[in-house]
Amino acid sequence: MGPKDHLIEWNKPKRKPVWMSQPDYDELPNTLVLREIKVSESVIITTLKDAKKFPKKSIAAIYGRRWLIELDLRSIKCDMQMGTLRCKSPDMVQKEVAAHLLGYNLIRIALAQSASLHCLHPRQLSFKGSLQLINAFQVILLAGEEDERKMEIRLKLLKAIASTLIGNREREPEPRAVKRRPKPYPLLTEPRNEAKQRLAYA
Repeated sequence: MGPKDHLIEWNKPKRKPVWMSQPDYDELPNTLVLREIKVSESVIITTLKDAKKFPKKSIAAIYGRRWLIELDLRSIKCDMQMGTLRCKSPDMVQKEVAAHLLGYNLIRIALAQSASLHCLHPRQLSFKGSLQLINAFQVILLAGEEDERKMEIRLKLLKAIASTLIGNREREPEPRAVKRRPKPYPLLTEPRNEAKQRLAYA
């Protein structure tokens, strides 16, 4: 399989973990054959055991791009303000999440179109910068009917999106800790109007 690329065997723990149910534990095989790859300072364990079909370099490249998932989730939660859902019923929460994901995908489409027109990779362009540009152009794009002028504006928007290059930024290690301190007040567990009335008659 090549240097620093070999198969290993993992044994099922003799004791069931506390968090796992007994039926799930019983269904697990007694042993599991996996592939262990060492690339630079990282050791990757994978079930992709075919070295010809899945070369070591390809797996390492995919593993290196795993951080993009975290960046995408951050874009949805922070840039698109989905960190706190505001709807109360399950149906409306589903619609709220669907609306955010729809908006996210539409922005990604605009990024892909802009990158394609200007010979760039979509990941080279800033998601937040594109979101701000689309918000700035939305009044013009939504007004009136589709015509040559609107098409020209759309092309200018895509050109502006192509200018939001982020470059090759190296991820610096960050502490996994919360900086913002909780406020010294109890949580509001009742409708605000009822809490205000209760204070008024207190």
